[in-house]
Amino acid sequence: SVYWLKFDMCTPLRKGERPVLEINYPLLDSINLFGVAGRTVVYDVLTGDSIPFSQRPEKHRNFLFFLPDFQEKALTFYIRVHTKSSVQVPMQLYTSTGFFTHNQRALFVQGGYFGIILAMTLYNAFLFFSLRELPYLLYVLFTCSFFSFQGVFQGFFQQFISDSAWWQDHALLLFGFTSILFANLFADSLLNLRRKYPAVSHSLYGIG
Repeated sequence: SVYWLKFDMCTPLRKGERPVLEINYPLLDSINLFGVAGRTVVYDVLTGDSIPFSQRPEKHRNFLFFLPDFQEKALTFYIRVHTKSSVQVPMQLYTSTGFFTHNQRALFVQGGYFGIILAMTLYNAFLFFSLRELPYLLYVLFTCSFFSFQGVFQGFFQQFISDSAWWQDHALLLFGFTSILFANLFADSLLNLRRKYPAVSHSLYGIG
């Protein structure tokens, strides 16, 4: 289905500032934003994760729109969203200065989050090569899959790893499946469920 959203901008910004609209859900296939002044379309931008990252109007992990500067007339914006995934359109409106500050803080938080996952992966990889025990290897495979899943979900995968729109469309499902699979295998191996609780072990394999 196609969904339409509408909002008005009535307050001019101070000179030198431009409004920046951010849609913080990188899995939307197609987003078309129209800006209308009176009966004239003054802004028309198409983006989405079905478009290769190199061809996006703004090279950012989320969908950004640098809206036209206006000083006198109010503008009406229409957003056309078409996607095969779940429909979420979380929007934030910033000034250009405010967006820069917000983006730096978000990168700091995301860097810490992914850094913790990477540190756990490297630590358990070291334990596996030292002790040669299977649970550590399965945990490494789980954290690698989960790291990749979050990278796709947060928009970093398409920005830094693969520019392919086809791969972006399938990577979330792939890494989501492998995350669940290796998590179940890790739990089964670590807790020795196959010997102690075979029914639970079989259910984990069934879920995976």
